[in-house]
Order: sequence, then C-alpha cells, then structure tokens
Amino acid sequence: MNVLSHGILVALLIAFTLLGLACNAAQPTADLSDVVVHNTVTTPPEGRTEPSGESPTRSGGTLKILLGCTDSLDPAVGDCHQLYDEVYARLTSISGDPSNPIELDLAESYTVDGSGTSYTFVLRRDLKFSNGSPLTAQDIKWSWERALGPDLGSEEALDVLGGIVGATEVAAGETDALQGVRFVDDRTLIVELIAPRPLFPYEVADHVAAPLSRGNVESWQPDFRSDSISATGQDSDALPVGTGPFRVSGFGLESNGGIRIESNPHYHLTVPLLDEIEFVPLEVVAESAGRFDAAAAMLAMFEAGEIDISPFASRNTQTADGTNLDRNLGDGIAFLAFNVAAEPLDDVHVRRAIVAASNVSDSQAAYSLLWEGLPGYEADIAVDRYDLGLALAEIELSGYEDFSPFNPLTLCHWNNQGGGLSIQADPQDLIESWARELGIEVVETNYGSDECLNEGDILSVYIEPRFPDPHAVLAPVAMLFGDEAGDYDRVAELLDSAASTADTVSRLSRYSEIEQYLHEQALVIPLFLNRTAITEHVRNTVRGYTPKLYGGSTYSSVWLDQTAR
Repeated sequence: MNVLSHGILVALLIAFTLLGLACNAAQPTADLSDVVVHNTVTTPPEGRTEPSGESPTRSGGTLKILLGCTDSLDPAVGDCHQLYDEVYARLTSISGDPSNPIELDLAESYTVDGSGTSYTFVLRRDLKFSNGSPLTAQDIKWSWERALGPDLGSEEALDVLGGIVGATEVAAGETDALQGVRFVDDRTLIVELIAPRPLFPYEVADHVAAPLSRGNVESWQPDFRSDSISATGQDSDALPVGTGPFRVSGFGLESNGGIRIESNPHYHLTVPLLDEIEFVPLEVVAESAGRFDAAAAMLAMFEAGEIDISPFASRNTQTADGTNLDRNLGDGIAFLAFNVAAEPLDDVHVRRAIVAASNVSDSQAAYSLLWEGLPGYEADIAVDRYDLGLALAEIELSGYEDFSPFNPLTLCHWNNQGGGLSIQADPQDLIESWARELGIEVVETNYGSDECLNEGDILSVYIEPRFPDPHAVLAPVAMLFGDEAGDYDRVAELLDSAASTADTVSRLSRYSEIEQYLHEQALVIPLFLNRTAITEHVRNTVRGYTPKLYGGSTYSSVWLDQTAR
C-alpha cells in the first residue's frame, strides 16, 4: 500500500472509530442504588416478523456497508464496535430515553441490594447462542474470567470489570476463578462488588462483558483474531458465535476480503429482517482513493452498487438511487493537559500562567470539561482565561525568569481510545501567545506517537464519553501521564471515591470537586465543545436505518424495500 493510501486508510479508521464510539452525553443519570429494574420480556418470534403494514416482499436481502476495523472478532480484546454491536449482546444496553438510560438486553431484570455492592441479574428464558446452544449464567462468569485473564491480554477488561471482587487477582494470574461472581442456577447471576458502583449497569453494557460460548472458543482459535481465519467457507463451528441479532457467516470474502454476517434465527428479540450484511473493509476505499479523496471514493463505490451507505458525504451529494441523511454523533470535549512530572510544568504557577495567557476564540469555546446537559455540570465551575496581568503575576510567583533552558516544550496530539479520534484542536494561536507573552516556546509533535504519552509536555486530547456520565469524561484524564504525575494521582483518588458513592446527588458533587481541583491546579485547558454531525448518503431501498448513539444494534430493524429501486 502506498503512503497516500495508507494515510487515507488511517484517516478512515479514525473516522469510523468516532462513528462507532460516539454517544450523546446530554442524558441524566438515573439513581441505580437500591432499586429493582423490570422489563417486559419480548418473546422470541417463531419466525421472521415484518413491520406493521409492510409486505414480506420488502424484507430480506443483503445490505453492504463499510467496516472500519478487522483487527479481531473477539469482543474482549478488539475495538470493532460496529461489528460487535450486531453479533454480541450483553446483559444491558444504553438507551436514548432520558428517563431510563439503562435498557435490559440478555437480562430480564436486575436487583441492587441496599449496600449497592451486590447485583442479581436474572436472564431471559431460553436464551441461546447463535449456533443454537443454550446460554446460561455460567457462560457469563466464564467469559468474564477469560476476559480478565492475563493470557488474553485485554487492555479494557479491568476498566470494565475491575470493580468485581477478585477481578484484580484474576488479572494478575493469581487465580482463574472470579470470586465475586456466582451463578445460583442457569438464569441467575450474582455479582459482588468491592464497593458500591452505580456505573456497573453501564459497564456490563460494554462489549468486553459480552458472553461467549466456551465450547466455541476452545474449538476455534485462542483469541478469535482475524489472522487466524484465512478464507470464506470454513466450517461454521470454526466461526465465533454470540447472542446478537446477527451471526458471523464468512470472513476473508473472496470478493473484497470483508466479513459477512447473517440473521441469527436464535435471537432473543425480534429476528432481523435482513438476510445478511456484507462488511466491506476500508482498505478497499484506500486503494481507490489514490485517484481522488476518500469521500469521493466512497461515493463512487455507492454508485457502483458496492456499498449501500456512503458515510461522510457532502450535503450537496445527489444520486438517482440515494438520499442524504444527517446523523448526530454526539458531544465531545477537546482540551490540553499538562505533564506535571516535567519542568517547568511541575510548578502550578507556570501552569496557571499558561492558562491565563490562553485565549480560545472558537465559537464553541469550553470553559470546563463537563458541559450543560451532562450530569454533574455546574456553570459556576469554569476556568478564567486570558488575563495577561494574572499570567505575568503567576510567572513572578513561580520563580522562573528564563524559560530558554526548557524551550521548546512539546505539544502532542493524542486521543483517548474511548472517544472520537477524528477531532483535534489547532492550538497554533495559543502557542504564539505563550511565546509572545511568556517566553514559553512550544512545538507540535507527530499525532498519535507512543513518544507522545511518555515524553510529551502538553497533550492535545479529545474525548467523547462512552456513556452519559461525568465519569466517562473525567476518568481518562487521570490516566494521561502515568504513575509519575502526582497531581493526576489525586484525580484518580477522587474518581475512585466518586465511582463508589451510591447516592446520585453525592456522587455528582464528587465529580464537581474533581473538576474544581483540575482547574485550581491548572492541570487542563478546556478548548472547545464539539457537537459532531455527519451526512450519510443512503440507498433508497434501505428502510428502518436509525443509527444508535450509545452502541447496540443499528441494523436489526433495517429492511430493504425492493419496490424503491
């Protein structure tokens, strides 16, 4: 692959990570302590059902869409959310309903005891994996133990399941058994937590917590990695099974090297109308885009019938077979963070001076890391910016008269894995202001390099929360610079305290305390709030396409109207 194509591919992968992970954070957090959550159980249909009033002739068929990842089919180690949301169901999912942000999926109900440390999940009746084998509470326990185990090397498992009693010991290889999880019978799973954790219903909605079939995993390959499958037409027992609306039916397709999934007849909710979905890998776009830009390459594939949805289209795009759809990808925050382990940024007065000398002119300039509509936001907590008198006074308090021994500092563009990767700030105006007013020179380094995290003085970060809670915004901040950054260790302590506070009002006040601390210590500079929207060009035959902001299946309700060609 030439350099141009590789660059376009990286850009597309970045964009699709944003597409797969985006979420709308303007949702309230429900009080999840000491409650019982019930849900009306949907009886799995005997056969395929149709939307009310629609003819069966309008259902079925093959939908062709782009896939932004092929690194692994294993939800415990990969980041292919777009695929996982169709193949692997979880105990819960995150809804778009402000009054009920947690939806039940594999779970029929869950109960939280008065201490907030014991969750009892009752599974729906007659759950099955996509190969027809039964799903039991024991499968969930085994799947979580596998995800945490050191042999698998999952980077996310402890973040998702680390609040469970015994999770740390399993991750360290001290035991294979997850002490805090037990099954009473095939349908009842009891989870004991180290401390109250109101976020737990959000966390078990993560793809890392998806149940897998032990027999299937052990007969397949150790970690479902894509390079262990070479071509289509394998024995179906060799392909991974899940509990989502679709199941994997082919990998490494001869036509384009993509992945095919088909309707799962054993799905516990309404069986999808589509017969199958063919995921076309982004490498195909990159190979075509050497002749023109990536958006044009995708549109050309659309017009050639190779894909049915062309993302990131122009609002002016017009074809005989398609219609434009504006899609909201949610909110995110761009900010700068200081490496307090390095001179001169270890001095709070130097950091305060830089903050005071920063004039952000963007129309969506942010003055805090949280924003209006997100739980925990307080308008009174905001950074005061662009006060040159204050900046010079802070420099005097710092004791530094000459920054030339430290110049230039490095500013690295880095992005949190749990957020949208296609957005980054352009801090050139800030850099010029710091040099002009303070004598602090800064150079920008390569985007995304490992050196960024280890040696960067300032990080440019963009985060989109995985779920509508301040924890999803503030937690990544504590992990930016590792163990040597003592001020961030304090943030981590405050986060742990907030996450274990069962009372919603008290918990949100802890997050306000965290943000106040970040501003007082001048650890971050909020830059701008980004409200992301894209235009997709969708084929006229595609019906029922309503992308999810929080994850969960996007295509289970899609059908093809053959009369609309």
